[in-house]
Amino acid sequence: MIKILHLNTEHGWRGGENQMRLLIEGMKSQPDFENHVAALANSDCFATFQSICPTLPLISRFAYHIWQAKKIANYCRLNKIQILDAQTARTHSLAILVKLFLPELKLVVHRRVDNKPGHSILSRKKYYSPKVNSYIAISDAIKNILINTGVKSDKIEVVKSAVPDLPYLGLNKKTEKEMWAKQLKIDGNAIWFGNASAIAHQKAYDVLLHATKILVDKKCNIHCLIAGTGPQEEEIKSLSSKLGLSNHVTFVGFTKEIPSFLSALDILAVPSNNEGLGTIILEGIHAGCAVVASSVGGIPEMIHHQKTGLLIPPGNSENLAQEIINLIESPNLRNELIKNAQKHAKDYFSVEAMVKGNMQVYRSLIAAI
Repeated sequence: MIKILHLNTEHGWRGGENQMRLLIEGMKSQPDFENHVAALANSDCFATFQSICPTLPLISRFAYHIWQAKKIANYCRLNKIQILDAQTARTHSLAILVKLFLPELKLVVHRRVDNKPGHSILSRKKYYSPKVNSYIAISDAIKNILINTGVKSDKIEVVKSAVPDLPYLGLNKKTEKEMWAKQLKIDGNAIWFGNASAIAHQKAYDVLLHATKILVDKKCNIHCLIAGTGPQEEEIKSLSSKLGLSNHVTFVGFTKEIPSFLSALDILAVPSNNEGLGTIILEGIHAGCAVVASSVGGIPEMIHHQKTGLLIPPGNSENLAQEIINLIESPNLRNELIKNAQKHAKDYFSVEAMVKGNMQVYRSLIAAI
């Protein structure tokens, strides 16, 4: 049996944590794998995984916490763990420290973000460390960044993230839109576009609001909906007010009803500044949204311009507004993009393929012993 300890020291719950959940739940039916998780004791991650698999509580996010590393190493000895899977950048450093106490552990590092690793001595040592046995990049774009950083290509496997389509099956877009229109008291006859991601700089909600302003000035019958919370929430709400968009933008706040919310949208707008892959796009595709997104990171691996969606340069609100207008004016184009995108997602971004790809990496490491 192959025993794996997944490391995560994030407080909140975002795309990376959801991918961990999908992976571990997808491996439950595999009798030759046993999954464990180490997560912060007061985190959403710990609360979720302690009901799924054995879960070790951690006390600190600090990457070089010696006592915590020894605690993890002792847990691995006791439970005969063979593989550490570092699911975040901080746990990449922590896992290397753990291997100082238990060198025989195999180390996998998941790389989910498309920003270039830092140039500090510690960063270079971390990425070039021989203690890392394999990197799993969630997109081809991230693999290329790692190679350009100096990581050897034979150490990197691409296993693309995925989201299940099951929560969207049986949802009717017209019905969901009518329900949300009644709940939010907004016009259900308008074209709805928006996003459901953390309100943070990465997601470029300022670009989305400036595009909304352009559309309002052009007298388009639209409404922008934003679901989520985050560090830029007050700043983005303030910008919406300054642009005079109070009647055209609705902040939904945190919602667990993401499939219902996305199904109510006509267009998913994702003008991100950077994305490792951007699984909210896969969610939107399953929800039957036409997608307009920035051409950064792994997004072009899902969105092929004018085939499975529309791409814009990052930071360009004028382009975003124009592509939304193109979709408003051409329902046929919208429908064609949705149809193509759903086929592409089914063929290349299935949860089954994601789980299988990760298991292949784990098996190859154990086979090499």
